[in-house]
Parts: sequence; structure tokens; C-alpha cells
Amino acid sequence: MQPYSTAVKTAVWPASGFFAAGKPFAAATAVLITIFLLVFGSVARTQEFDNESRSVYILDIARYVKWENIDDISVFRIGVLEPVEDLFPVISHNASLRGEIQGRPVEVVSFETIDEITPVSLLYVNKRYDYDIALVLARIRGNHTLLISENYEFHRSMINFIVYDGQQRFEVNEDRMNEEGLHVSELFREHAVTTEADWQEIYRLVELELEQEKILVLEQNRLIEEQLAEIEMQSERIDQQRDHIERQMEEIERQGELLEKLEGEIAARQREVERQNRQIAEQGREISEQMEELEENRRESERQSAILAGQMERIDEQENMIAEQDVILGRQLEQIEKQRLLIWFFIVMLVFIAALAYFIYKSYRIKKEANIKLEEKNRLITKQRDEIQQQRDSIAEQRDRIVEQNKLIWDSINYAQRIQRAILPDDTNFSVILDHFFIMYRPKDVVSGDFYWESKIGNEVIVVAADCTGHGVPGALMSMLGVTFLNDIVNTRKITRPSEILDKLREDVINAFHQQGSRKEEIQDGMDIAVCAINQENKTIQFAGANNPLILIRGSEAFQYKGDRMPVAISDRMMDFNNHIIELQDKDQVYIFSDGYIDQFGGDNNKKFMRKRLVSLLMEIKDEPMIRQKEILVRSFDEWKGDNEQTDDVVMIGLRI
Repeated sequence: MQPYSTAVKTAVWPASGFFAAGKPFAAATAVLITIFLLVFGSVARTQEFDNESRSVYILDIARYVKWENIDDISVFRIGVLEPVEDLFPVISHNASLRGEIQGRPVEVVSFETIDEITPVSLLYVNKRYDYDIALVLARIRGNHTLLISENYEFHRSMINFIVYDGQQRFEVNEDRMNEEGLHVSELFREHAVTTEADWQEIYRLVELELEQEKILVLEQNRLIEEQLAEIEMQSERIDQQRDHIERQMEEIERQGELLEKLEGEIAARQREVERQNRQIAEQGREISEQMEELEENRRESERQSAILAGQMERIDEQENMIAEQDVILGRQLEQIEKQRLLIWFFIVMLVFIAALAYFIYKSYRIKKEANIKLEEKNRLITKQRDEIQQQRDSIAEQRDRIVEQNKLIWDSINYAQRIQRAILPDDTNFSVILDHFFIMYRPKDVVSGDFYWESKIGNEVIVVAADCTGHGVPGALMSMLGVTFLNDIVNTRKITRPSEILDKLREDVINAFHQQGSRKEEIQDGMDIAVCAINQENKTIQFAGANNPLILIRGSEAFQYKGDRMPVAISDRMMDFNNHIIELQDKDQVYIFSDGYIDQFGGDNNKKFMRKRLVSLLMEIKDEPMIRQKEILVRSFDEWKGDNEQTDDVVMIGLRI
């Protein structure tokens, strides 16, 4: 194969490269790159990206790359790696039209295998030919060769592009280019795909487009099969019509022979009529002679009259015969005219059938050409399907890595759950200081932002139900911080008054998160909480709440003690928390809880459970044992939730005095 070489005609770029130009030239470069991308974008959207477009695209890319060894290049050589000459003739022709690249004459060469590659300034390779890109890079290493590839994975080449929806998207591996002394224009690089995730998304879209084309091809194949079946039926009808025409032609030939025979008989009868007419004319002359003789020979009139009467009888008979022959001749002429009309009708039908056969044959040729094109498209789709399968294998490998990482994350979350469970007090701790109680604890996720806590200082039993900002892992971290602060406030500093506990807890939260209320980037998280201090000796209970209430059921009445409308965190309202002191009676029941239970969506109209419905439910079950109350509350919560997702973490503590 002889490489194509062109003589120097015009200079597109200065010999020193476009990076050495001044500010006016840099501005012109920006305009050229923008026009290049816009033109190729619009062309790709309006027409198929064929080898003509591909060759122009490759030649234009070469104009926006700087070779550090450009002064050592006398001829700008472009290599095309392909097993058959597909792109090579097209890019050779376009290179000859341009004349120069980087101020150097252009020479285009073709390589069938990787081992045939010789030093070139630019090399193009397409993944559809299954060339190993790593072997290609090893072959050209150290030759200052710009490798432009198509349809390869992210960062496997130097400049790699893919065509989706008729539009070219490309990515640039500057590290490999810099190793070969190559540098790409900054404006050109800004239009490249920069992340592997974006590149994988383009692959996914290409896969969807191929699936849609596959469905279209299957539908076209179905239509072709139906058309082939129709053609076979039409062919059978044509064969039947051809046999019918042959039989009609044989009948026409037979009718022609009969017509010729009838014409001969008519000619013979016409000759007979002429002969009889001549005979009649002769008889007329004889009658004239006889009339003359009658005038001359009156005496012989009787004898002549008798002769004349006999002759007149013969004339009448002959005239009757002529009349009958005229009738027969008229009938024969009518029959001949009908046969001629029938012959013309068969001729017209034969012409019409021939035209119909030609139209059917033309349709068959068109459908056959369409079938050939569809077979070629099927071949291309098969190649693309193989490439997609490779991409799917890569995606499956990435999915396996994600599954492994997800397992590690869930193992960590489960371990965090065990830690949180260990920090929270269990039922044994409560049973030591309280006789009748229940704890309903339902995290939304594996770990929870709601927590409960208890402690006994002297005669005071401190019980807490708290709702931290958020749920899941962030809420769990906040809950662990709340437990730590409560241990310090109550167990270490011996503070048992609920309002003071909330004031100190708010100070600790604000200090821990450096909350000032003036910066948007600071953490604004905190918690809603209900704190009870029960003194069983003097039958009193103290309560303070931050947004969370306390419900007291006494006999047939229910009393609600609302918490202060401010959280345990920085807020617009920074007042001291109120402390409520309640005188207790025997059989009184006290409930504190987070908002997860009453905010749960469900029911027939998918609405919130609401506090009013909770109070009604507690009144209905007030005579049940506390353990039984917990079972009813859990069942009612699940029935209300139904198939809905749990809205928030749930914690509820019930106490009977």
C-alpha cells in the first residue's frame, strides 16, 4: 500500500504552533474552536456521522494540539489503524484538500496490524476493530504521537470520542499527552467530558439508543416477512394469470384460424353470388331477346308465354335463394364482428396484465434492496451489541464493588446500632426504680435519633424521652451526645430539677456546636425533649419540656402539660424553661413521647395520627396493664401506618404511679 502524500499549498497554522501567538491570535483561536464545536454539533444532529464527518473531525482536532518537536517534523504523518481500507481513502482525500497541518505537508498512511505501526504524528484507532489500546500505546511510546481513539473506555487513550444521537462527545487524558510532549488548547479542553461518571452515562444512553434501534429493526424484519409472504402470493397469482393468458392466446389462435376459414367461405359464396348475378344478367338479356321475339312473333305468344312463365318461376326461385344467402351472409358478418371485438378485449387485458406484472416486479426489487440495507444494519447492530456487552461486564464489575462497599457500610451501621443499644438503659434498669411502666422504641432506620434515659438521684427518679434533629446515623450521633450531657448534668453535677436540666443541656449543645445564630454555615441542630422528676415519697412529679408535652390520665380525665415552644439549641427565643410541679394520686398514669407516633401518616385518608387521637387511644386502654398498653399502642401504630413508610423515629414512655 503506497501512502498518500501532498505538496505544500497553503499554511493553516504558523510553524511555531498556535500557542506561541499573541493575544489577537489567541482570540482568533477561541473563535475557531467555538465555530468548530458548534458546526460539528449542528452537523451531527442533522446527518449521520459517517467517514466523511469522522475524517474532518480528526483533521480539525490536529489543529488544536501543540507538538513540542514541531521544528523537527518535516512531513506531518497521519496513521489510520484498520483491518480494511474504510476511513483511509476518505481522510487521504480531505488531507490533500487541506494541504498542510501545523504548517507541514500532510502524508496519510494505513496500518492493518499494531506491529506495522511506524512513527507518525497522529494515529487514529476505532474500538469496533478490537485493537488492544494498551498495545497501541506501547507501540507509539516515545514517538511524540497523538493517539485519537473512538468508543474506548474513559482515559484509556489521549483524545477519545464517542458519538451519541449524532453528536460527538470527547475526553482528554492530558497526563498521557504530556508524556509524549503534546499539549491541548485550554479552550478545546473546556468542552471535554471530565469525569468517568459522565462518560459512563453517555455509554448508558448509547446502549438505550441501540436497544431502540434493535426494536425498530425487529419491527422492520416483521414487515419484510409480511411483504415477502405477500410477494409469494402475488407470484402465485401471476403464475395463474400467466397460465390463463396462455390459454386465452391459444383460444385466440384457434379463433383466428376459424376466422380465416370463415373468410374463405365468405369469399367463395361471394363468388357464387357474382356468378349467379351474371347468370341472372344473361337470363335478363335472354328475356329481352324473347320479348323482342314475342313482338315479332305474336303468333307464337302462347308458346312463348308458357316458356316465359317457366323462366319467371326459375327467376323467382333464384331470387329467393339470393335473399336467403344475403341473410346467411349478414349473420356471418355479425359473428365475425363480435369475434374481432373479443380479440381486441383479450389484447387489452394482456397489456394490462403485463403492466401489473411489471409493477409487482418493480416493487419486489425495491423491497429486496431494502432487505439488503437492513441486513447491513443488522450486522452493524451485532457489532455494537458486542461492544455493549463488554460495557455491561465492566458495569457488573463496578456493581460488585458497590455491593461490597455497601456491605461494609451496613456492617458499620449495625455495629453503631449495638453501641447505641448498649448506651440506652434497658428494661431491667427501669424495673429497679419503677414498678409499672413500658417503653416503646421504634427507630425509623437501623439507628435512631430518638432516645430515652433514666437515673435515680436520692428520692428523685429522672426519666427522659428525647427527639434529636434528623434520624439514622446523624440522629444517632446527636442522641449519643445527649446521653453524655445528661450523665454529666444529672449524675455528676447532681441537678435534678427538670427546667435546670434543660437549661444546662441547652448550654452544652450550644457550646459543643459553637452555635451563635449569626452564621449560616454553623450547625443549627438540637433536640426536642421531655424531662420528668418523680418523687414517690411525697407523691409529686416535676416536668419541663422543649416542644414535647406530658399527658396525665387520672380516672376518666386526661390532662396535657405542654412543653415550652423552643428547642434545646440556639433559637430566636432563648428564655429559661418552665418547671411544672404536679401532685400525684394513686393509679395516675403519665406518658412522655417524641413526635414520631403522632406524625405518622396512614389511615383511610393517609393523614397524620395526631395528638388528639393518641389521647383518645390512651383513655381507651388506661385500665389495661402497662405491658398490654404497649402491645395495643404498637398494633395501633402498625395498623395506622399500613403500607406507608415510617415517617420518623418513635419513642414513648408510660408510667403508672
